[in-house]
Amino acid sequence: MRNAKEGLNMDTRYLATKNILFSIVNKGESETSDYSIAYYLLSHYNDIRNITIKDMSEKCFVDRSTIRRFFVKYGYENFLDFKKHYCDQLEDRYRKVLPFENYNEYIVSLNRKISDMMEQYTLKRDKTQDIDSVIQRLYASHRIVLLGDESFYGNMYTVQQYLLTMGKVVFVLTSNLSGNPILHSLDRGDCLLVFSLKGNYLGAIADEIRHISCQKILLTLSGRPAWPADFDYVARLTSDPEKVDEEIYRRYAVTYYIDIMLNTYRMKYGKK
Repeated sequence: MRNAKEGLNMDTRYLATKNILFSIVNKGESETSDYSIAYYLLSHYNDIRNITIKDMSEKCFVDRSTIRRFFVKYGYENFLDFKKHYCDQLEDRYRKVLPFENYNEYIVSLNRKISDMMEQYTLKRDKTQDIDSVIQRLYASHRIVLLGDESFYGNMYTVQQYLLTMGKVVFVLTSNLSGNPILHSLDRGDCLLVFSLKGNYLGAIADEIRHISCQKILLTLSGRPAWPADFDYVARLTSDPEKVDEEIYRRYAVTYYIDIMLNTYRMKYGKK
């Protein structure tokens, strides 16, 4: 199966592997075998490809059948299936070696990049119309579903919590889309908002959402001409995606856009 970096058809079960492991350890049930296995995998996440069941059995003090049941329980055929498909499409940006900068140089550089980003939104009519187009669709929708990889979970959670105060129940999905009853029951009175900056996530879920008959909005950096045919509206975070710093946009632009979008929504529809 091809890597999700290529933006192709990756099984959506495997888009949130780290989330599965974190959800187990976040429960704090350290006496359970699930906790031991999940914690071990997270502790050795950069070296998972080289780990064997024998390693886990010895280090986690569980037998091999327990390990096999663990992976079946969380949606994998076996450990090899887990290793083959665990999603590392976001890891390269954490691992890359950065050029040395002292504190002042980093702050100056960061502020400049954020300032360049913010200029995309400052008193520009196209951005005002862009945000209005998005919130009008959200307001008119009965149900709203947000789709995105785990790096956008915080942004999606913010939208979910904020719109709840505006009378909207919002669903947040990252993986396991195949056969999802909520996703596949959407109709033209509902709305699907997809977060995909470079198109990797969209490429992985494209087949899952293509035939869903609802309003579809894409929030992205890219300007691929084929996308508008699949979406009712494409909200681009920049007019010049080739020149922007993707990392700055992933960390700050989406949050900035969501903040403007939600507060505009409240100002426009808060009293209705």
